[in-house]
Amino acid sequence: MKSKLRYHLMAGLCCLLVCCLTTQVEAVCQNLQTNLCSVLPYNQTVIPNYFQHTDQSVSKAEMDGYRPMIVNNCSPVIRQFLCSLYMSKCTSHDRAIPPCRPLCERARNDCRKFLSNNNFGLTWSDKFNCNNFPPVGLSLCLNENLTIVQTVTTEPPSANTTTSPSAHACGNLQTRKAEYTFLNIPGCAKPCHKFYFNSNQIQLASSVIGVMAILAFCCTLFIIATFLIDSQGYEYPERSVIFIVFCYCILSLTYIIGFMAQRNIACNPATSTINATVHQGSSKEGCTVLFLINYFFTIASSVWWVVFSLGWYLAAGKKWVEEGINAVSHYFHLTAWLIPAILTIIVLALGKIEGDVLSGICFVNTQSSYMYGFVIAPLTIFLLIGLGFSIATLISFYRIRREMLTDNRQCDGTAEFEKLLKKIGIFAFLYVVPGIIVVSCYLYESINQASWTSYWQQQNCRQFSLSCSTTSPPPSAPNLAVFIVKYIALFSFGIASGYWIGLQRILTAWKTFCRRLTAKRGEGDQDSITASQARKIMPLISYSHQQREIEGMT
Repeated sequence: MKSKLRYHLMAGLCCLLVCCLTTQVEAVCQNLQTNLCSVLPYNQTVIPNYFQHTDQSVSKAEMDGYRPMIVNNCSPVIRQFLCSLYMSKCTSHDRAIPPCRPLCERARNDCRKFLSNNNFGLTWSDKFNCNNFPPVGLSLCLNENLTIVQTVTTEPPSANTTTSPSAHACGNLQTRKAEYTFLNIPGCAKPCHKFYFNSNQIQLASSVIGVMAILAFCCTLFIIATFLIDSQGYEYPERSVIFIVFCYCILSLTYIIGFMAQRNIACNPATSTINATVHQGSSKEGCTVLFLINYFFTIASSVWWVVFSLGWYLAAGKKWVEEGINAVSHYFHLTAWLIPAILTIIVLALGKIEGDVLSGICFVNTQSSYMYGFVIAPLTIFLLIGLGFSIATLISFYRIRREMLTDNRQCDGTAEFEKLLKKIGIFAFLYVVPGIIVVSCYLYESINQASWTSYWQQQNCRQFSLSCSTTSPPPSAPNLAVFIVKYIALFSFGIASGYWIGLQRILTAWKTFCRRLTAKRGEGDQDSITASQARKIMPLISYSHQQREIEGMT
């Protein structure tokens, strides 16, 4: 049984590994490995280059094809132009900076005669189409001296000046990273500090999240350890609880890491020209890994909730015996691990990952469309499906209980049956109520995001050198208490998850385990857990269904 559990856990972790393998390559600087560019005023190149080559040997081999153009000096700037593409200069930016369009046009015009008269069979490649390179003043680019042409003005706007988004007026928050978007301006990033909340508010929320995450992690880890030392009696549908607890254990661990990192993962450090900004995209490894784990197990816990509810519905409403439910458990695992893996890969492929200043981790981009599509919608759908199955289960159990009360032969099992009925109801309540609170908080955040941002921009445009609107938006700011309640509700189920197993069952399991360690097997076997409440009740449910069928025939 334990080997089967390990197999299913490995299946889930393999799905997560697939997500990890799809992460993008982070830009790094390497020493130049070609003499064609060694005479230029830099000795390090950024990988990947402009053409997204991740190996210098590939870039060198392709660039060697144009060596005659450089050796014959068809243009005074041909070396600078080709090296800026294949051996891109390493700069403070985490990407290859392309050559400016004037540099390309001069190299092309100068080399036109050489290309038309030479015997090397060379042509001006379509990859060198000058229209693909930015003109001076529109985007960052390298000039003939291989220095970056700064195109963004950071002068504070006046109170009566409105700068259109197309002008890229992002002030101290301009990063020029394509995956970043803020205020509907590409290349603009959210500030890490003083965005919605001040430092004291952020510290308060971070402390609450950290404490709750630690409590939830300890509780869920203890439940998992209890299951591992005595896994007898945990058959489906009861075993689904263990996988829900496992998901919450991993979730809590990611928040603990975010709490200890103190926003170093969620934010990019400040530079001499740019304030500390919230990270966006998948280029930062630590942020991406935390997102993969957190989002994957967030969705997986919701799917396992559906599996839990469906399993009890099959037992109570569809007359399935325990063996029948166990026989289809592999379909439960396939669904519970595959759906989160697919959603995680989609979000990762879209690059819609964003740091969370309060928790210190990275999650789905807070832009409304992505939050609705990848967070609110799946959580709501799985919550409602599970709730529907739970209600149907409780109704079926209530009918069976009523029949048992009229059958004298089943009086001995009525008390145990009522305990199970109560346990399922309370467990569903402990999951559904926090789930509703979490989804409601996400809705609150998504609905008000635009108004919060507009008001924040108007209040802080001078400080961050942003464009100031001529119209004053109505006061609108988020309520920190709502965000704190969201995380408390998120961790509350993990803290209360031990309810299903029960204190007596936990104490008996650890007592037996300790006796086994001291080699007192004779005494330990007397107190070992040989069956769960569910296993005691399942025959009664089956018997009740049989009696109902007999009565129908007569």
